[in-house]
Amino acid sequence: MTKEKLSQQAMGLFLTPDWLHDYSDMEEALAEAAAGGFGIIIGFGRHMHQTLEDEAVRAAIQFAAETSHKHGMRFALDMDWCHWANRAVEREPNMALWQIVSGESACHEGQFALTVKYEGKAPVIVEEISAVYAWDAQGQVHFLSPEDYSVEQSSHGSAYNWPTLDDDQTVSLSKPRGGGYYCELKGEVPANYTRVKVYTAMRSTKYPDVSSPEYLKAQADLLSFYAEVPMDGVGWDEPGKGGSFRAYKAGRGFFAKFLETYGYDLRERLMDLDGGDSSQAVQTRRDYHAAIVEMNYHAQYMFNQQAKAQYGEDAFLGTHHTYAGMAMDIRCGVMDYFKLGEVLSAAFTDTGWDVSGHSETIYNYVLVDSLRKELDQPLSYVNDWSKKPRTVWYDYYTRLKMLYRIEWFMIFLGRCAENFPTFPWDPYWKDVTRNAKQLESFRDVLPADLDTYSEMAVWFSWESPVFQGTARAHYVRLWMTCNYNLSEQGLEHNRHFDYVSTPALENAEVRDGQIILSGKAYRRLTLPYASMVSTAIWQTLKACREAGVELIFIGPPPSRLWDSDEKIDAEFCQWAGVKQVDDTQYDAVLKSQRPVPSLTDWEPDQADFRFPVKADSQTECLIDIEGDTIGVRRDNLTWFSNLDPRENFYKHVPSCADGVPAVTHYGKGYYRWYAGKDPETAVLVCIAPMYGTLHENFAGAEFNFQIEGGTWAVVTVSGAEASLLIADRGTKLGNVEKS
Repeated sequence: MTKEKLSQQAMGLFLTPDWLHDYSDMEEALAEAAAGGFGIIIGFGRHMHQTLEDEAVRAAIQFAAETSHKHGMRFALDMDWCHWANRAVEREPNMALWQIVSGESACHEGQFALTVKYEGKAPVIVEEISAVYAWDAQGQVHFLSPEDYSVEQSSHGSAYNWPTLDDDQTVSLSKPRGGGYYCELKGEVPANYTRVKVYTAMRSTKYPDVSSPEYLKAQADLLSFYAEVPMDGVGWDEPGKGGSFRAYKAGRGFFAKFLETYGYDLRERLMDLDGGDSSQAVQTRRDYHAAIVEMNYHAQYMFNQQAKAQYGEDAFLGTHHTYAGMAMDIRCGVMDYFKLGEVLSAAFTDTGWDVSGHSETIYNYVLVDSLRKELDQPLSYVNDWSKKPRTVWYDYYTRLKMLYRIEWFMIFLGRCAENFPTFPWDPYWKDVTRNAKQLESFRDVLPADLDTYSEMAVWFSWESPVFQGTARAHYVRLWMTCNYNLSEQGLEHNRHFDYVSTPALENAEVRDGQIILSGKAYRRLTLPYASMVSTAIWQTLKACREAGVELIFIGPPPSRLWDSDEKIDAEFCQWAGVKQVDDTQYDAVLKSQRPVPSLTDWEPDQADFRFPVKADSQTECLIDIEGDTIGVRRDNLTWFSNLDPRENFYKHVPSCADGVPAVTHYGKGYYRWYAGKDPETAVLVCIAPMYGTLHENFAGAEFNFQIEGGTWAVVTVSGAEASLLIADRGTKLGNVEKS
C-alpha cells in the first residue's frame, strides 16, 4: 500500500509506563486503529519518570512505528519540549526560560517594599532584577541604573492572594483564586523618588528559552537520538507553553537575540509592554511580540527541517499552535497562527466539545479552513476532544467538518490518556471509527479541484488589540467573543467566510471591484476591532474604497497607524459619515456603560454594547429590532459600532454570492457550496443540525430539488440537473416541480 492510498485520518497514541515493558496492549490498540479507518498515528510520551531521552521510551516508540507500518499506517512522534526539556534545563541553566514579573510600591524617604508572586510550576529562583523605574515628584518616569538602587529579597507562602494584575483592572468581572509563593523585595532609591516599579526575572527549571543556542542544540540532539527509528514525521503539541498573564517571556538567549535584532536592550523599555500610546511604546510592543513569535517559529522550523532530512520531504509535521485561547496564546508567543503554520505539513487547530461553547468549536473550524487555504496546505485537522463524549457529538461534529473540509484528529488511543476516554477499549470507540471512515469516504469522493466557497474575507488581526497594551487587554477577550459569534452566526445563516492574515492584507491586490488575498478574490472585506492598522493596510483600504470593494468594520473605529505617529480617525469618520471619534473616546464610553473583562477573565458569551454614533444626514443608520442604532453605512463602507454583531450582522449585510449558484433554502440544515474550475458545475454539502435529520428544499435559477432523510448529503449540481454524489444511509434526492 502506497502512502498516497493511506487514510488521512489521524489518531494519537498515548504511551504508558506499562507499555515500556509489555507491548501487547499497544499492538492491540494499533491493530484496532488500522481496522477503524485511521492512516496516521501520532505517538505521545507523557506522564512518566522516563522521557523521550530514555532508551526504554525509544524502544517502545520503535515498536509502535514498526507496528503501525505493519498495519498500513504512518507513524509520527510528538516531541514538543514540555515533556523532556526540564532535564536539559537542569543540565544547562543558561537555556532556562525567564518570567519577567513586575510589582509597584510607594517610596518613603527612598525606602520601598513590594511583593510579587513566583511564576512557574517548578522550583523557581530570582535570576536578576531586570529593570527598576522610578517616578519623581513631577510625575516623570526614570529608568534607574543598578548604581541608583539597592534591593534585598526574601520569600514566603500565603493562603490567600496578594495583590495581582487584576487589582489594577477595577472593571474586572472576576479574580483568580488561591494563594501561592511570593517574593518580597525591599530596597532603596534616591529620596527624590515617590514611587518605583520593579521588573524581576524568575528562572524555572521546567521551561526552556527556545531561542537559546543551548536549547537549539538539545532539540537537535534529541531528534538525532531517534534517527534510526522508522518514523514518518514529528509533532509539537501546543509548542508555546510557559506563558503567564502576569509575566513576560524572556531568557538570557532571548534578551541577547532581541538586542541583536532590534538594536536596543528590551530591559530599558519593559514598562512600554504594559501600556502607553507613544510611538516608542507601540513599537516596543510590536518588537516584543514579533520576537517571541520568531523565537517559537525558528525553533520549530529548525527542528522540522531536520525531521524532513531524516524522514523525507513528505514527512508529517504537526500539530496545533492554538493553546488556551488568544489571550494566553499572546503571552506564550503562538498567536500568529498563519506564520507559525508555515512550518507544518497541514493546517491545525484545537477545540473541546464539552469545555467550550458551540461557537468556539465553529470558530476553530473556520480558522483551520482559512489556514489551509492561505498556506496552501493539502489537509486540515482540528484536535477535537471530550472528557464525557456522546454519540450525538461524534456524529454531528464529524459531519460539520464536511462544511470546512477537515480531517479527523483525536489523541486518546491508549490505557492512560489524561482522564479522557481510553480507546479502543471505551464503548464509544465504535462511534470514533464509524465517523473516521465516514470522513475518509467523503474526502475520497469529493473532486480534488473543488474547494469550500466563502463570500467574504475577515481580517484575523491579533496585532490591533495587542499593540494597545495591557491597559486595554479587555479588547483581546472581546475580539474573541466577536469572532466566536461571527463564526457561529455564519453557520446559522449559511454565510461562510475566510480569515486572512495581516501579511496577506498588506500585500493584497485590488482590481475590478475585488481584493485579491493569497490568490483568492473577494468583493467584501470585514475588519473586526481594527483600531490600529499598519500603513500598508491603510493604503489597501483606501484602494478598496476607491475600487468599490465593500468594507465592513466592527467595534472600535480605526484611529491610528501602528508603524507611525499618523492618526487616521478623521479620515475614517469622513468615510463613514459620522462625527469624528477615536478609539480612546470609544473605550471611555464602553467602560462607563458596561463592565469589561480583564486579561485573566474568559471571553463573555456576548458583548452587549452599542456605541452612540452621530451620523450625517446622507448616512444610513443601521437599526436593530429594539430600535437602537448599531452602525452606519455610506457608499461601500459599513461600520457596526457595537462590539458583538451576532444578531444583526448577516441581517444587515446582503449575500454577495459570486461563482456559485444563487439558492433559496427552505429547511433548517446547514449547507455550503464547493466551487471548482468548471463554472457550470458546483457541489453542495448539506448536513443536519445536532439533533435533526435532513428535510431540505433548494431552489435556484435552473434547478429545484429536495433532500429527505439521513443526516448529510453531497449533491452535484450541473445546470438543471442535481445528482447525489455520496450521502448518509436513508438519504433520498428528488426533484420538486416548479409552480
